[in-house]
Parts: sequence; C-alpha cells; structure tokens
Amino acid sequence: MVRFHQKMWGFLALVVGIWLLGPPATARAGLSVTLSEVGGPTQTFNDTDNDGIITFSGVNFGDFKFDVFTVTSSSPGTGPDGAYVADTQFAVRNSASGDRTLLLSVDSDGFTAPGNAGQTLFLTNSLASSFLTGGNAAFKSALDGQWTSEVGLTGPGDSPAISTRSVVRSGASYTVSNVLTLTLGSNGKANIDATTTVTPAPAGLVLAATGLPFLGLGFWRARRRKKA
Repeated sequence: MVRFHQKMWGFLALVVGIWLLGPPATARAGLSVTLSEVGGPTQTFNDTDNDGIITFSGVNFGDFKFDVFTVTSSSPGTGPDGAYVADTQFAVRNSASGDRTLLLSVDSDGFTAPGNAGQTLFLTNSLASSFLTGGNAAFKSALDGQWTSEVGLTGPGDSPAISTRSVVRSGASYTVSNVLTLTLGSNGKANIDATTTVTPAPAGLVLAATGLPFLGLGFWRARRRKKA
C-alpha cells in the first residue's frame, strides 16, 4: 500500500509539473531580409518575434524612401497556404538626382512541406503584379541553392514575369531564398509584389521521371533478346 501511494504521488507531481511548465516550446524558422544600396548602406532585418513577418513603413534607406514594406513567410509550409515567401506591399521611390540600385535578399528556413526528401518540387518566382516607372527590376528564387531563371520588369505594360523550375528536396527541411535587384532613375517609383512559391510536382511528371530507368532496362533487355 505504501508503494502504491508513493507511485500515485509521483505521478501527480509529474502531471502538475507538466501543467505548470506548459508544453515544450516549438522551434520556429528564421526569416531575414537584407537591404543593400549599391555604393551605399547595407542593413539586415530579422524576424525577432518569430511571427513570419518583417514590416515597416515611412523609412528612409540611403536614397530610397519606403512608403511601406512587408515580407512574409509561411514556413514550415504545412498550413493551408502551402510554402511561400512573399515580398509584398513593397512601395519605394528613389530620391536621388541620378540612377540608384537596391538589392533585396530574403532567406527563410525551416520549411518541411510540401514533399519529402528526394521528392521533385516546382519552384516559381513571380513579379506578375508589380509596377514601376523610370527603372527596371530583376528577380530570382532558390530552394537550397537551386536557382530559378531571373525574370525582369522594365515598366508599366510588361507581360507577367514568371519563371518555374523543378527542384529536388535533399533533406528533412529546406530553405527558400530570393533576390530582387531594383534600379530606379531620379524620382522613379516601384510597387513590387515579388513572390516565391513551392508546390508539389504533378503526379504524372513524377511517375514519368521514375519510370525512365525501367524503360531503359526494358530497352536493354529487348536488345539482348534480339542479339540472342
């Protein structure tokens, strides 16, 4: 009976301890943005409160004046919106008397979806909803260093700028990055909506890719039979 009571008290103490301490903390992914004006300042902003958003407004950065700036990440990508990194609501003006170039680099790690290690995914970068006057923009994206082709924008009326490539996940988690290069003339303005998304490759494409070695094996066997 004494041993039973000792075990019961031990169990109750464990339950109370868990209740007081709460559930174990969940590790959150890192999101960072680096702004760099060519020939001017460089500054990195980190998502210090781990909410997947970096935002500011009414900020002067070198010769660039930001009306509003927001970067969001859906890491780990397991929610209903899937995996994306979006440089949205990015409105900026060049206040200098000549051309100025701004580099914007974004990194977001800790993505675990979609897919699994070794699976083929589609990586898409888009400037489709962007608009600028008096300048040009170029944008590319990467999954663990596998870069898309660069898409460009030179002014109003441009066709949607979108590029997609297939990539292969190499580990249990992955990092999504993108780089935007923006050049504006004096008083040039840009409203940028630069988005990077990761989606599963269509099942037919995956089946076709996995079936290629078997087709090759069948062809090799057929040739051996003919020679025999």
